[in-house]
Amino acid sequence: MERSPAAFLHVFDEARQRELAALARPRRFAPGEVIFREGDAGREIYWVESGRVRLEICAPGIGCRAVMTVRPGELLGWSPLLAPEQPMTATARAVTEVSAMGVDAASLREQCERDPVFGFQLMREVSRALARRLTAARLQLLDIHQSPAS
Repeated sequence: MERSPAAFLHVFDEARQRELAALARPRRFAPGEVIFREGDAGREIYWVESGRVRLEICAPGIGCRAVMTVRPGELLGWSPLLAPEQPMTATARAVTEVSAMGVDAASLREQCERDPVFGFQLMREVSRALARRLTAARLQLLDIHQSPAS
């Protein structure tokens, strides 16, 4: 189900939307461009305004596998919200031209600490994004380990 480009922001009141907008900066990524790599220290989170981003995980001997696609209105790169320079858990690669808003994770964490209601709303949205990613990973595992019908 595709969400509108501003779907993430609609959970916040207008004042908090303005606060988020003040922290954000526009980012553009070309098709095939890596936005961040698994294991890199995360410093920014994004919300995708247009385009599609493929999340990949890699393992020795197996290579890289796409686990899901992030679409407009969704969060990308939640890891740095947990702690300073938290390692990214996947590689994000632009599938199409991507327009996103990047937010410095340290500034966002500070905002969450100053305003617990905002922090709760933000973390609820992050939890929703994580739930979607866990579901996607589960479906990938089912597909990989599906046994042929006897």
